[in-house]
Amino acid sequence: MTEAFGATLENSEGSPRTGRIEKIWERAALLRGRVYRLPGGSVGREFTSLIVTEFDSLAKGTQTSERASMAGKLILQKDKKVKKSSDIRRLVMRRIKMWKDDLLEELIQEAEACDRKLSTGVTKMSEDEAILVFSRLVLQGKIREAVRFLTNRSVSGGILKPDDDAGKGKTVKEVLEAKHPPLYIGYCFGSIHNS
Repeated sequence: MTEAFGATLENSEGSPRTGRIEKIWERAALLRGRVYRLPGGSVGREFTSLIVTEFDSLAKGTQTSERASMAGKLILQKDKKVKKSSDIRRLVMRRIKMWKDDLLEELIQEAEACDRKLSTGVTKMSEDEAILVFSRLVLQGKIREAVRFLTNRSVSGGILKPDDDAGKGKTVKEVLEAKHPPLYIGYCFGSIHNS
């Protein structure tokens, strides 16, 4: 197990995350994941090439999975002020250059700032407006998003920190510990025979 996964089959994350990439990945994991759709044309091809390069490095063992998994989130993070497609292309190309120049700290700072500026609340809308939004999402083929919108789950969800309130005066960590008892290593006496 250790050879394949870097950890034993226990409740363990393996070695502690102390490296630069791992710390940036932890910060990127807390972003809400509001990203632009990948632009087409040369920008889309450039981004795809970058992702392929990252996963090739992962396959060769020269990079960790954290780097490859956070690339899209950092490069395509939505900015509240950038709406036009030409501006989005420019923004994505600038972030791709920052990624290639290994300016990951600057990228995560920008992504965190953009994430904070995006609205978190859902505005009140009439039933007719809600029907229009739902219909538009369904016609675009975004069935999952449409259902989440309809059930008001589009904002909820995401990653909870261990110290976050889980309700009823308990933290997330306390609730999870109650649901998952400590590891029990069973012992097998004798052997199993096929009959």
